[in-house]
Amino acid sequence: MEIMLGTMAFHLHTLWMFTSDSLLDTVIPCTVFAICCTLSNDLLHLPVLTESSVLLRLPHVVVWLWLLVLQFCIHNQSSRQSIKEDLYNKPWRPLPAGRITIQRSHQVLRGL
Repeated sequence: MEIMLGTMAFHLHTLWMFTSDSLLDTVIPCTVFAICCTLSNDLLHLPVLTESSVLLRLPHVVVWLWLLVLQFCIHNQSSRQSIKEDLYNKPWRPLPAGRITIQRSHQVLRGL
């Protein structure tokens, strides 16, 4: 059981490493924009949602946006030229750090 949890943590951390640079400039602003748009439904003559229903959907929004960013990041970071550049500029990313292979990253991308 411990080995399975350790393996799962390793793979989740690898996925996190693909997107960690994009959270502040993509996921968070898009989440804030989505919340503001949803709370302005009354101004747009759309059905009004309560603040509690918006907050209950917040985890779904964050996960959805993170998965979209993950697809984009895996695609951009998995070319040979990107890996070569990241070896110098961002060696903590999963491919230059050796945590995942190009082939496996393509499999993950197809799975998403």
